[in-house]
Amino acid sequence: MSGYAAIVCGLWCIAIPDVDAAGTSFDGRVVRVLDGDSLVLRVGRQDLQVRLARIDAPEWNQPHGRIARRVLAEWVLHKQVHAELVDIDAYHRSVVELFVGSRNVNREMVRNGHAWAYTFFGASPVVIELEREARAQRVGLWKLPADQRRTPFQWREAHRRSKPHE
Repeated sequence: MSGYAAIVCGLWCIAIPDVDAAGTSFDGRVVRVLDGDSLVLRVGRQDLQVRLARIDAPEWNQPHGRIARRVLAEWVLHKQVHAELVDIDAYHRSVVELFVGSRNVNREMVRNGHAWAYTFFGASPVVIELEREARAQRVGLWKLPADQRRTPFQWREAHRRSKPHE
């Protein structure tokens, strides 16, 4: 590791010392919403990219993706939030349950049809039930025709296959 990389790594660990283990919780202010399940949270002086746990929102360029991003921004952007760390993902993002007051934002995204229950790394029975109810009520993305309701994983796979190899 180069000297510069070691310094950057060391500063990262010093900047957010308590955001590394499941069960950790922290407060911050949302400074940017990236899409319907990812955002940037300012914790102290450090910006931390986080992903909402147990849900999967449409990619920004797939049907309902921009709506999901807009709704999440309306609920959390520039607000003080409480985050409960669930995991660190492969991209080094903190995977969190996010709260504005007592409102669980992750669950509200699914309840209102702006995200799917994410079941790949373990399912939440509560979130699965919220998705079932949103589907039955045809809210949010569940209003779309069936061929436009592909999960983000299916969407990425379809677009990866449709691109010619370079």
